Amino acid sequence: NQEIGKIEAPYKKALFQNMLAKLPPDIQEAFKTPEDKRTPGQKLLVAQVSRVSGNDDDEPGAKIKLNDQDTKTRQDLEDQIAALKKQIPPKPPTAMGIRDGDYRFVPHAPFQPGTGGGINYEDFGFKGKYMPSQGESYAPPPMYFASTGLSAFAEEIKAPVIEPGFLTVLSTTPMHITSPAKSTFPTSGRRRALAEFIASGDNPLTARVMMNRIWYQHFGQGIVATPNNFGKMGSEPSNLELLDWLATEFVRQGWSVKQMQRLIMTSETYKMASAYYHDASFTKDPTNQFLWRFPVKRLEAEIIRDAVLSASGDLNLEAGGPAFFPPVPKSIVDGAPIKGKWLITKDEPSTYKRSIYASVKRNLKYPMFDVFDQPNASLSCERREVTTVPTQALTLFNNESYFVQSRDLAARIEREAGSDPAAQVKLLYRIAYSREASAKEVQQSLDFLKNRGASGRQGSLALSPLAEFAHVVLNSNEFVYIN
Repeated sequence: NQEIGKIEAPYKKALFQNMLAKLPPDIQEAFKTPEDKRTPGQKLLVAQVSRVSGNDDDEPGAKIKLNDQDTKTRQDLEDQIAALKKQIPPKPPTAMGIRDGDYRFVPHAPFQPGTGGGINYEDFGFKGKYMPSQGESYAPPPMYFASTGLSAFAEEIKAPVIEPGFLTVLSTTPMHITSPAKSTFPTSGRRRALAEFIASGDNPLTARVMMNRIWYQHFGQGIVATPNNFGKMGSEPSNLELLDWLATEFVRQGWSVKQMQRLIMTSETYKMASAYYHDASFTKDPTNQFLWRFPVKRLEAEIIRDAVLSASGDLNLEAGGPAFFPPVPKSIVDGAPIKGKWLITKDEPSTYKRSIYASVKRNLKYPMFDVFDQPNASLSCERREVTTVPTQALTLFNNESYFVQSRDLAARIEREAGSDPAAQVKLLYRIAYSREASAKEVQQSLDFLKNRGASGRQGSLALSPLAEFAHVVLNSNEFVYIN
């Protein structure tokens, strides 16, 4: 690039001189005056004209026209640069991390010595580095009680030093910090001590909070109704003994979330029906606080998609791997605040992986997930809002992927149940509703298949009678709600 700059320099100078000759005399005079002798007005004129004319070697723009020899030389140099760039290896994967350091010694900070009126910490007896090197010992910077900020540092250091420790309302155990050996990466060991305290079986809070959230996930309400607040401003537990037992069992099971999920989902409480036949129970507990029946609960956005894929037989249970982008209408991608960021995955097995692998972007949500109350990825989510709006039914009924899954479900039914319509209906009920169809439901379904005929849709939305019936079943409340 420097060689190219040398070649282009005379041409740039000639172009600028030609342009300058067309400007008023006062501007020409400003450029002819040496820089150290220019008046403020001349400096302003030079800056404005230079900015407009592109009199800056770094200013991007069209190529300058050169003679044939210089053009060839420049092209040869550009070809060499392009060839060298191709040899540059791709950037390795990166991730943001955190490590110990002393912010007071950050390079080029306004409070650094020699940067103009900053604080020289060595005057206060401080010695340190912004980033200690491997193999060095590391002394954590002292923190002072009631810190007032850098501007009053001289007063701040007169306050007592705050030693690291846990909240005394949670634990009377003093904080035990093991300083790592010098051979390891320099660190104070404080974050590890905090992590071990949080994950300790003696911590009275972590296991309770986790089990309350798992309970809330299954039943739509926590034993403590405020999942983010276990303090005095939060709600009292509806069943303190149950919460304590679940927390203790969670620790006893080695903090295994899977074991606790299995325990809850095989319990009598989880097996309760949502329908009830005795008004006395409703009179005693109308809000179902004590779960005498299973609460009517809609599946979450991601689980609806997984349930549809599971019913059709298309769900890919492969674990791990990169995220995928569900298909969305092109008009939505084009109208997004940031273009080119939603790379729709081709129709391949990875497209049918569980929704936990679906890419989530803050500025563009997958429409189906959005309409079914997927939380805002920009904010912390204490609990998911649950709404019932017409656009949810319309989304399921008109979603093109739903038509694809309806056809795949119909094909699965035909493979497994054969050509007998009654057998097809019974199998569809078992797959979609996890129950047997009643005689009345079988007859109504057979009448539907007999009288329905073609769906009347054209192209990719066309469905056979069985696929049309599967489409209806996948859109029903019984499929979308846990009962």
